[in-house]
Amino acid sequence: MPCPETHCERVRGWLRPAVAVGLIALGAQSAGADAPNPGSRIILVDSPEALDAIRDNLGGCYELAADIDLTGYALSPIGSEADPFTGVLDGGGFTISNFAYDGMVHAPAPVGLFGVASGATIINLSLTDVWVRGWLRVGGVAGLVNDGGTISNTEVTGLVEGIEDVGGLAGRAHGATIEWCWADVDACGLQRWVGGLVGHCHPGTTVTDSSAYGAISGGVVVGGLVGNHHGSRIERCHATGPVMGPNWTGGLVGYCQEDLLTDEHLPTAVISSSATGDVLGGVTGVCAPASAVAGGVGFPGSGGLIGYLEPNSVVLDSFATGSVQSPDDSILPTGGLIGFTEAGVVIRNSFALGDVTGGHPVGGLVGWSDSDIVDCHADGDVSGTWSVGGLVAHAGSSAPIVISGCHARGAVAASGDVNGHADPGHLLAAAGGLVGYLFPGTMIEDSFATGAVNAEAEQAGGLVGFFWAGKIVGCYATGDVTGLDHKIGGLVGNVRLHNWVGDCEIVNCYALGAVHSRGEGPEAQGHAGGLVGRVEARPGFTVRVRNCFAVGRVGLDHPTAGGLVGSMGPGAAISGCYWDTETSGQNGSAAGEGCTTEQLMQQAHYQGWDFDAVWTIEEGRSYPFLRWQQEGQRDKGTKGQTRAHGPVSPPSRRPRP
Repeated sequence: MPCPETHCERVRGWLRPAVAVGLIALGAQSAGADAPNPGSRIILVDSPEALDAIRDNLGGCYELAADIDLTGYALSPIGSEADPFTGVLDGGGFTISNFAYDGMVHAPAPVGLFGVASGATIINLSLTDVWVRGWLRVGGVAGLVNDGGTISNTEVTGLVEGIEDVGGLAGRAHGATIEWCWADVDACGLQRWVGGLVGHCHPGTTVTDSSAYGAISGGVVVGGLVGNHHGSRIERCHATGPVMGPNWTGGLVGYCQEDLLTDEHLPTAVISSSATGDVLGGVTGVCAPASAVAGGVGFPGSGGLIGYLEPNSVVLDSFATGSVQSPDDSILPTGGLIGFTEAGVVIRNSFALGDVTGGHPVGGLVGWSDSDIVDCHADGDVSGTWSVGGLVAHAGSSAPIVISGCHARGAVAASGDVNGHADPGHLLAAAGGLVGYLFPGTMIEDSFATGAVNAEAEQAGGLVGFFWAGKIVGCYATGDVTGLDHKIGGLVGNVRLHNWVGDCEIVNCYALGAVHSRGEGPEAQGHAGGLVGRVEARPGFTVRVRNCFAVGRVGLDHPTAGGLVGSMGPGAAISGCYWDTETSGQNGSAAGEGCTTEQLMQQAHYQGWDFDAVWTIEEGRSYPFLRWQQEGQRDKGTKGQTRAHGPVSPPSRRPRP
C-alpha cells in the first residue's frame, strides 16, 4: 500500500543519520518508541515494469528487491517539472543497469532515470551503463533535483550528453544535498554547465564526500566534478578525469559564481577537495577530437582545480595534481590550481603540483589573482608567452592583495611572443619565480621561489619579474635567472614606481641564484643585478630597498650590471644592503656594499639588521637566513603536503552495504 506523504517525511528524517541502512532494516528498529514502521508500507521494486510503475505514485516509498536490467525496455524518465518524484527510493544495494533514453527526440525537459526529483530521497542506489541524452538538465540519476531533495550513497556509470546542465549524477541541483556519491560517467555538453557529478549547483546545494572519474568536455563552464558552482558548498570531494573546454574550465569546478539570487548571499565554497585529472582549456571539439580556438581565447580562465572564481568564494585545504594546458596564442588566465580569481575570494592552505603551459598569463597556482593567497604553494614547471609566474602570473590588478607564506619550486619560462609574434619589450612581458607581474599595492611576505627562470621578456626575476609598487618583505629566491637583454635580477627584474601613491619597499630579502643575460657583449643594453636589475621611481616618489643581500654570479660585463643592483633611476633609496664580490664576479654595483664571503658570514658585519626577530646566521658557516625558515613557520615541507592538514584523501568507491 502506498505510504502517505507525511509518513515519507518521517522516513527522510531517519535516513540522514543512517543512510547505509535499508528501509526494511530501518523498520525493524521500530520497536523503539518513536521509530517509524515503514515495513508494511514499502513498495518493493524487482522488475522493469515495477520500476516504471513508480510514475503512478510519485510520492511513494520504494525499495529495490532485485537487480534490474533495462536492456530492451523503453523506460522514460520518472517525474517531470509539472509532476515530480517526491517520494523515497532505497536501492538496497541492488543495481539498475542499461538505462538508455534519448531526450533529443522529444521536447526539451529534464531527463535521467528521474526527470525531476523534488524534495525526494534517493539512497543506496547503483546505476550502471547508462546512456542519457537530452536538451537541458541531463543527468544519469536525475535531470533536476531540488527543494531539499537528497541523493546519498549512490553510484552511476556510463555516458550523458546534452546542451547545458549536464552531469554524470544530476544535471542541475537546487537547494539539494548530494553526499557519498560517485560517478564514473563521461559527460559532454555542447554549450555550457557540464560536470562529472553535477552540471549546475544552484544556491543552497551541498556536495560532500563525493567523487567523479569520467572524461568531461563542454562548450563553456566545464568541471571534473561540477560545472557551475553557484552559492553552494563542495567539501571532501575529488575528481580524476580529464577536462576539456574553451573557457571556464577546471579539474574540479569550472566556475565558482557569486550568489546574487538569495537574500543571504550564500558563499561559494570548495573545502578539502582535490582534482588529479589533466585540464585542456582554450579548445573546441566537444565530444570529438580537440582543436584550438581560432585566434586564441580571452578571459576568464582554466585551472587544475577551478577555472574562474567570483567574489564571496572560498577555497580551503584543496589541491590539484594534473597538468593544465591552453594554447600559446591565448589570452586565457591559466593556473595549476585556479585560472582567474576576482577580488573578495579566499584562497588558503592549498597547492598545485602539475605542470602548466599556455599563453598569457600563466601561473603555477593561479593565472591571474585579484585576491589574497595565504599558505599555498606550486611545484610544477610553468611556461607561457609574456606573463608567467611560478605561483601567480598577474597579482593584484584591480585591488591590492597579500601573498603570504607561499612558495613555488618549478622552473619558469617565458617566450616573449605576444599576439603571435616576438615582442619581448612589451610592458607586461614579465617572468618571475613566484610572481610574474606584481601590480601596485600588493604585498608579498614570508615567501620564496627556488625554480630557475628563463625568459625572453622585458623583465625577469628569481622572485618577481615586474614590481610596480607595494612591498616585498621577508622573502628569498634561489633559482638562476636567465633573460634577454633587458632587466633581470636574482630577486626582482624591474622595480618601477609609477602612477601610484603609496610605499614601494623591498625589505629583509635575499637572492642566491646566478643572473645571466643572453645579450652579453659590447652591444648589450641590459640591466642585470644579483638582487634587482633596475630600480626607479617617478619624480616625487621613492623606492626603498633595505637590509637585503645577493651572492649569485652576475654574468654580464656592462656598466648597467652590478653585484646587487644593475642600474638605478630617480627615487631609488638603498640602504643596509650587500653583495658578495667573490661569488658574484662583480666588483661594482649601482648601490650597496661589496664584501667578501667571509665578511658576509659574520653577524657583526650587518649593521642595523634585526637578528632577534627577523634574521639568524650560523656564524662563519652561512650567510644570514630568515628566522621563519629555521622555525618552519612557512615552509610547508615536502612536495604534496600542506602545513595544517596534510594531503586530502579522496573518497573511494565504497562497497555497497
